[in-house]
Amino acid sequence: MNRTSFLICAAGALVALAVPHSGAAQAPLYSIINVNEVSQYVIPASINDNDQIAGIVPALQQGFIWMPGLPSTGFDSVTNYEGLGINNFGVIGGYFIGADTLAHASHWTPTSYLSATYTRTEDDTSQSALNAINDDGFASGYQVVGGVTGALLLNTASGSHTSVGANTRAAAVNNVYEDIAGSDGSAAFWADPLLAGPVLDLPGGLFGGVTFTGTGSATGISDADDVVGAAIVAGGTNEHGLTEAFAWNGYTQTAYGPLGFLHGTTFSKANAINSVTGEVVGQSGTHAFLWQGDITNPSTGTMTDMNALVERGSGWLLTSALAVNSGGDIVGTGYYQNKPAGWIGIPTVPTALALDSNSWSQSSSGSITGTVTFTHAAPFDLGCTVSLYNESTGTYSTGTGTRVLSGSTVATFRIPMPASPVVTIPEAYLVKLTFGGWRLYAPMVLTP
Repeated sequence: MNRTSFLICAAGALVALAVPHSGAAQAPLYSIINVNEVSQYVIPASINDNDQIAGIVPALQQGFIWMPGLPSTGFDSVTNYEGLGINNFGVIGGYFIGADTLAHASHWTPTSYLSATYTRTEDDTSQSALNAINDDGFASGYQVVGGVTGALLLNTASGSHTSVGANTRAAAVNNVYEDIAGSDGSAAFWADPLLAGPVLDLPGGLFGGVTFTGTGSATGISDADDVVGAAIVAGGTNEHGLTEAFAWNGYTQTAYGPLGFLHGTTFSKANAINSVTGEVVGQSGTHAFLWQGDITNPSTGTMTDMNALVERGSGWLLTSALAVNSGGDIVGTGYYQNKPAGWIGIPTVPTALALDSNSWSQSSSGSITGTVTFTHAAPFDLGCTVSLYNESTGTYSTGTGTRVLSGSTVATFRIPMPASPVVTIPEAYLVKLTFGGWRLYAPMVLTP
């Protein structure tokens, strides 16, 4: 979905005009927050719409929970455990290592809403794990029975198990259909376990002009059954040679196509998809990417290096984006000041541009003034440019720099009143705000 919008003030009301769905959205700028524990590197595995993050502390072989305003912290007292998925109620899916030294699929329930204190429920006594959990309490993962590994859909409310295929592991589950996606060891697959549908290997062949071999894995699934992952392109030899992110639809069983690479790389992998916007996040080469566009027609989309969307000189190198929530907040891994770190990226997007008045007299001295409002408080000072467009001459004035200050969601601006050309009748102008890849416009009339 294209998130770019033009905002026009008409008769004192703010009207949003959306750009058609088919074009790629302009990438927002991101505020990057370190979610590491005080002295330990963390890997964020999942994020919910409340910005709660569940993941792994590799050095401790333990899970962690992070939420705004609180540091990363463990959520169980056992020695070895991992949190791999978190839903919008704060329930975490993962596993813990039992006395038999095997992983046991488990979920953790918060003692109260947005609590960092959890109660563990062991969901499976065999070797098993949960990789994702949806808002209905269905979790996907794997279970080993008789030495055979099979994908698992678990209903945490009833405890019922649904096994899916042999030699398969499920990486993701969606909210609408409880459909799952994963890998059977060589090919990506999609399945609808509740309808006892077959495990459907995503076929090789021609996806949007690129020939895939059929060898790959699915790592994310949206509520519309859009599946993303990575597969080897014909001519590739391993996961670091000609492996490309792809999009596919389980509901229609239609191949959408490749999502591309960042410039100069021959490896890309999609890790997750936003069910609301269709944005895809992942890794290409050694950098995290954000892909935006119409997921049903990937050739229209744009893959952007996330390192180009953060503050210059921030000290961050974002190497992989692992998950995204409905609001577009992204988590991943990278380096902060040359040390490994987990991160959350919050998009800072301008949503409203308002003028103090929509009619200005050129004969009066002073400036055209107004405000711009952003979706999130800026964690550091962010610069933007405001300029004036003369619709009669088709020319812009020199841009005036303004800033949204750290901690604020609103920036004020002043544009010098144009001295020329001298107007003799009312003329239409546009005030234009430029912020990263975003543009907002507000109309005004300049009178003699």
